[in-house]
Amino acid sequence: MKKKRRPYEELRSWVEHEKGKMKHKRAGYQWGAWIVRLRGKERIFRSNGSGYPELDKLYKPKPGVPKPKHYKDYTNTLLPHALEKFERLLSSPDDE
Repeated sequence: MKKKRRPYEELRSWVEHEKGKMKHKRAGYQWGAWIVRLRGKERIFRSNGSGYPELDKLYKPKPGVPKPKHYKDYTNTLLPHALEKFERLLSSPDDE
């Protein structure tokens, strides 16, 4: 039986490899949020009801989707330099 892919598997695996944590939380957030802790930093990525835009934009859009707006519009492949962009996001303030 094929193992089910975790949401944002590529980012989560990298965070865990770097000894950080990336956990999903529903309570207290309208559509949920990902809480990422890495190297003494913590950042909350909130859902907009269609995905997690800041995280989704790190992934390659599916062919034929010129303006992706939903998490399903993206592949499971990270864009070039996505991990560097993700690290910069961790240093920026949360969007409330």
